[in-house]
Amino acid sequence: MLRRLPLYGFFMLFFLACNPAPYKKYDVQQIQERWDEEIATFDAQNQVGLPEDPILFYGSSSFRLWSTLAEDMAPAEVINRGFGGSTLHDGAFYARRVLAPVDYRALALFFANDIYGNENDKSPAEMRKLIHYIVKTSRKLHPEAPVYLLEITQSPLRKNLVAEWDAANKMMADYAATRDYVTYIPTRDIFLTENDETRPELFREDGLHLNADGYELWRERVREYLEIKNVEP
Repeated sequence: MLRRLPLYGFFMLFFLACNPAPYKKYDVQQIQERWDEEIATFDAQNQVGLPEDPILFYGSSSFRLWSTLAEDMAPAEVINRGFGGSTLHDGAFYARRVLAPVDYRALALFFANDIYGNENDKSPAEMRKLIHYIVKTSRKLHPEAPVYLLEITQSPLRKNLVAEWDAANKMMADYAATRDYVTYIPTRDIFLTENDETRPELFREDGLHLNADGYELWRERVREYLEIKNVEP
């Protein structure tokens, strides 16, 4: 039987702990109404059967849209648990429910919807608390599995927010540097020019999500850091 998240009281205690001041932007019911159906799909997939010793990719739409993930990470087995538009709050909310059923050997995290340049943006400190909760949940469930934090991609659509994303990415790099079980995967050098300009040729027409060329660069970098070896012919 799949293990589920505890009841509402646990959720509220957690989020109050993460946010000592009242956090009006957060709404349990709103998250459930938006995501429960999609998370239920993950539950159903768990019942069908899971690969042995996989790498679990947990995050937002850039993971969900990575249609060649299994091929790109071969011969490593993977499970894709990306749900589009999700934030770190969503990831923390569903962390136990998504992570508990999978006996993964490594966890890759990428949530990129927390900074839009509006009043709902999270500060690096808020993001850190949520990342820490997800990492802590993973460590409790799978203490031997390392966690990889992928740098948030600097996309053309959000080129006016480079400084904000830089601050968030620095926070993640600093967080990983203090924990031997967490690794930060930098990608700034492949998605920005030497002049810190975005590279639209690596993104779809929406200016937000990677195209095939962008995913190819991601593939190479992720394989390098996860130390996935190619199969010799």
